Amino acid sequence: MKFNEFWSALCKKTSGGFEFHTLVRGYSFTATYSSGKIIVKPGTTKYERPLSNNEFYKVWIKAAKLPKQEIFIPNNYQDDTFHSSYIVSMMKTILNGEEVED
Repeated sequence: MKFNEFWSALCKKTSGGFEFHTLVRGYSFTATYSSGKIIVKPGTTKYERPLSNNEFYKVWIKAAKLPKQEIFIPNNYQDDTFHSSYIVSMMKTILNGEEVED
């Protein structure tokens, strides 16, 4: 899947809010598309975290270079974003077995 396809699918899936779970700890969070960003609201806090298309793209580009078994490991992206746990769980849901293409 190309990034633009992924972003479109993610925006559509989260347009009314969608609950995801982090891959490592299984924490729930809600992601909602609003004003060009994905707003992440962790289930454990009231603070919202707006994530831009650019933040997802940085992770996507790195994911495209990693071996398949490394793609969904949040620690691999800690240099790129503070929100890797949320981004990789959303990526895994949207990709649904498809490969990351750069």
